[in-house]
Amino acid sequence: MPNKTALYSFKEKLIYFSLSVRLLSIKTNYKILNKLFLIFEKFQESGSKLKVYVIFLILFCFALNACQNSNRDPVPDISNISVNLKWIRFEKELFSLDTMNLKNELFKLIQKYPEFCRLYFTQIVPMTNQIDSLSPEFTDGLRTFLNEPSTRALYQKTTAVFKNDEDLIKALKRSTQLMKYYFPNEKEPVFYSLISNFNYANFIFIDNNNTNGIGISLDYFLGSEMDYKKLDPKNPVFSDYLTRCFNKDHLLKKTWESYISDKLTEPQSGQFIDYIIHRGKKLYILQKLVPEIEDTVLFEYSPKQLDWCNKNRLEIWSYFLSGSMLYSTEFLKFNKFINPSPDSPGMPADAPGQTGSYIGYYLVQAYMSKHPKMTLSDLIGQQNAQLILKESRFKPLSDK
Repeated sequence: MPNKTALYSFKEKLIYFSLSVRLLSIKTNYKILNKLFLIFEKFQESGSKLKVYVIFLILFCFALNACQNSNRDPVPDISNISVNLKWIRFEKELFSLDTMNLKNELFKLIQKYPEFCRLYFTQIVPMTNQIDSLSPEFTDGLRTFLNEPSTRALYQKTTAVFKNDEDLIKALKRSTQLMKYYFPNEKEPVFYSLISNFNYANFIFIDNNNTNGIGISLDYFLGSEMDYKKLDPKNPVFSDYLTRCFNKDHLLKKTWESYISDKLTEPQSGQFIDYIIHRGKKLYILQKLVPEIEDTVLFEYSPKQLDWCNKNRLEIWSYFLSGSMLYSTEFLKFNKFINPSPDSPGMPADAPGQTGSYIGYYLVQAYMSKHPKMTLSDLIGQQNAQLILKESRFKPLSDK
């Protein structure tokens, strides 16, 4: 029989070690550690001391190196927060319409989802200016859309990629619970999946009963199933540094990003520091709503790019401090530091874009650590970027 006392003693030591690592700002992936515990138990039950020592060393190394998420606060208990998740697979209902009786079928669909249909048929995939009329031009346009071979092929791909959406539903429910925890007065949003023919990614709108509706264009999350570059090689939307994120791993982030962007006020003064903190707020709130999000997804970096930023965090901040750059109002000069871009001008070739957003996250994190009683609503309401910068006492450290 294995020595359970020794086993628990080991777990306690490793948990203590993980907490110590967290205090040292080293990132811990608890999913990986949990799996490693199970492996450890199996080895210990085998009775081989050598195997136990070997797996201990493996666990120790993983605790140091398999960590993905940076120095985050504990996830709050949301077990008592109930949500009635509304997840509507609109594209399935749309492509299931009987084209031989399309006018009546369309009428029922519009009655069922009036606000979403109004937006979808007039702006997302525009077919009419007035959905209430159900004119022959409208129904004929919809019939053509539904029967178009390329559209049918796109629908089949999304159906294959998202055939099993149970994990996505669980993730949406969990993040909605966290949304209710941090914003208790907010109504639960309604989530609609759709095919936009690559016209729009995720978006937010006012749905029925003044609730938020969030549209999720599944055609932007097909991963390797879609060769996005071939769609339109000259379209910057399908550049490699953008399409690298067009997969299921980024769906949850992009979904809540639209929600958070709607809550945040765009910078008014137009100074670079305002945008840094604005983007930092967005990323900080995102990791609160999706705490399991990996840093590579949060910052939209490859592992190599993230590693470079982590090792050069101090240098990035020093670069922004030089030459009064923080107070520049020349948007075109700092655009690539805060929006998706293949690089950061003036930095080494290994530097990715959005380094201003990256540093903004850590700046806001530092500010919130100095104000532990501040809520996310308070953070959103604090519009004074200079005050946030001053009170953060931001002194970044690089992971050397």
